[in-house]
Amino acid sequence: MHAPKPANDWPMTESSLRLVDDDLEVERARTDPAAFATLYERYVTPVWRMCLRASGDATQADDLTATVFLKAFERLNRYQPQGPGSFRSWLYAIALNVVRDEWRKTKRLTPLPDFDVAVDDGPGPEEIALHRITLAEVRDVLTTLNDRHRSIVELRLSGLSTPEIAETLDMSISAVKSAQKRAYATIRECVKGDQL
Repeated sequence: MHAPKPANDWPMTESSLRLVDDDLEVERARTDPAAFATLYERYVTPVWRMCLRASGDATQADDLTATVFLKAFERLNRYQPQGPGSFRSWLYAIALNVVRDEWRKTKRLTPLPDFDVAVDDGPGPEEIALHRITLAEVRDVLTTLNDRHRSIVELRLSGLSTPEIAETLDMSISAVKSAQKRAYATIRECVKGDQL
C-alpha cells in the first residue's frame, strides 16, 4: 500500500518550507503582533534593497521600507494565503505600490538594479546584458520603461520567479513572460542604440 500523496504537488525544499512557514507566521501575527517580527526579519533586507533601487538613497529606502511593513502589518487581516510564496508576493506588491506612490509624489525615485540578488531560475541573456552596463545607464534605461515593464524588471532583479511576479502583479504567467520580453527588447534597443 502506498502512502497518500500530499494535496500539493510542489517539492518540499528548504525554500518552499520557509514559504509555507510564512503563512503560519501570518496566522500567529494575527493574534500576537509580536510574531510579525519574524516576517519582518525575514523580508526586511530584500524589501529595503528594492526600495534602495527605486530611491537611490539609503535614508529614503529606510523610510519606504518602514512604510511597507507598517502597511503590511495594518493589512495583515486582509491577507489571504494562496499557496507557497503568496505572502512574499503580497508583500512585494505592497512595496511596489509604496514605491510608485512615492515616485508620483516626488518624481525623484530612480530605479537601480540590485546585482547581488540571486534569481531563482537563473538569469537570461538580457539580464546578463544588464550586468554589463553601468549603473547610471541602467537607471536611465529603466526610466524609459512604462510602470508595468519597470515593475516586472525590478521584481525579476529582486529574485522573484515568473509565477511570483505574475501573482504579485495580478497577471497571467504568459502575460508576464510577454511583457518581460518586451521590456528586455526595449532595454536592448536603448543599450544598442546608445539612447541613454
